[in-house]
Amino acid sequence: VVSDSDLLPLASTDDRPHSANAIPYEQNGALIESVQLLDAAGHAVDQLCHAQNYQCVFRVFFMLDAANVRFAILLKTLEDIALGGAMSATSIDKGIESVPRGSVIEVTYGFVCRLNPGAYHINLAVYGSEANVEYALHGVRAALTFRVATWSNCPLIGSVDFGFQAKHVLVESR
Repeated sequence: VVSDSDLLPLASTDDRPHSANAIPYEQNGALIESVQLLDAAGHAVDQLCHAQNYQCVFRVFFMLDAANVRFAILLKTLEDIALGGAMSATSIDKGIESVPRGSVIEVTYGFVCRLNPGAYHINLAVYGSEANVEYALHGVRAALTFRVATWSNCPLIGSVDFGFQAKHVLVESR
């Protein structure tokens, strides 16, 4: 249950997602807004550096009462290939039990940038459930678009840095 101390003032509509490619889905009791990507110092950024800490922060305004609320983030390539993401709770019964109408919840997903140089999207969603059936309250595809900066001596292939380290040994010479 969300208490009054957890509620935040509603942001202005000028703070809605600012990706030119953002595609908001139909609202079904909630609205995702005020989406930002922040660096470790709390500054809004749209270019990330490899191996640095970042946060995706957004607010969700609840136009209707909601139960068993969970939030989701998914990072994708511009070609719409899912790279990875997270849910705020591992199952429906571990979500926020009850969120009253008129509430605003700020959600923060912290992460270390393990992406290789290129451009990416962040998709966001909020879910609720009724009678143990989960459904989307709102979602925004490509809520933010960002770039990962190129760095020198980047020997990586693909989109994600898995931390591979090459080791090779000559075993025979013919």
